[in-house]
Amino acid sequence: MIEKISTNLALQISDKLTKLLKEQGITLEEYARSRKKVYKEVENSQLPQSKD
Repeated sequence: MIEKISTNLALQISDKLTKLLKEQGITLEEYARSRKKVYKEVENSQLPQSKD
C-alpha cells in the first residue's frame, strides 16, 4: 500500500515539476543537467583541500 502511495506521489511531483519547467521554457533534461552541475560543484567544494 505504501509503495503505491509513494509511486503516485512521485508521479504527481514529477508532473507538477514538468509543468512548472515548461512554463519557464526549460525542458526536464535541461533542468536535470543544471542540477547535476550544481551537485558536482557542491561536492567539489566539500572535498578536503590538500596542504602542499
